[in-house]
Amino acid sequence: MNREESSHEIEQQLSGGYATTKVVRVGTTVRRPPQDSSAFVAELLSLFEAAGFGGAPRYMGSDDQGRETFSYIAGEVPTSVRRFNDKQVSAAARLLRDMHDATRGSSLAGTQEVVCHNDLNVRNVVLQDDIPVAWLDFDMAAPGKAITDVAYLAWGFCISSYWPPARSATEQAAQVRVLADAYGVTSAQRAELVSEVMAHQRRIVALADERSEALANGQDGPPAVADPAFWDGVRDWASRDLEFTAQHAPLFRRALRV
Repeated sequence: MNREESSHEIEQQLSGGYATTKVVRVGTTVRRPPQDSSAFVAELLSLFEAAGFGGAPRYMGSDDQGRETFSYIAGEVPTSVRRFNDKQVSAAARLLRDMHDATRGSSLAGTQEVVCHNDLNVRNVVLQDDIPVAWLDFDMAAPGKAITDVAYLAWGFCISSYWPPARSATEQAAQVRVLADAYGVTSAQRAELVSEVMAHQRRIVALADERSEALANGQDGPPAVADPAFWDGVRDWASRDLEFTAQHAPLFRRALRV
């Protein structure tokens, strides 16, 4: 990387992430301090590049300040939960399938099916002309089952207890079917999908409880999420969605039948 370019281009603070701070845009790059996950993320992004998967940033090494450097992907990154239409959901599902396919059989996936993103919330998707084109923030990525990511996507993009204006459970179930069809979810995976959604919702409730307790006991956390009120909100949101999903689970499962 050109040292003069690194030293003199204007740095623009980027927001949106919960745990990673000091992320900046410099020209056509994004830079941040090294993370515990840095080595794995660098390998994963390099694997994507080698496989021809364009739906993720490119890893570009370190700048003259020792910061990790990635390519910048232009577009809109949502800042909060929103409703998505069928076209957007289908595009997100295909993007996820392409990402998973790039990792199948790789050394990074190991004995697992794929490498999962594990954090497919709306703050980690880039939209161009309102269509999902890339995933961001692979710090939680790890080998796992593809259905785990599909379930997270179904929750973040299709299922919600409180969208304004309200969308009926029947409409949401139909959209989960759209997602499953676009991804190519197998019959066996469809049988797991709704249970996986609820399992993830329970994990988020447990995480919120854990973080709230840690903060109450004076333990430090990432600066962006060191507010107990934030975790109270996360717990309430995930709990409401868990109750909603459980209530309508039979409807969701019927919509997924092939």
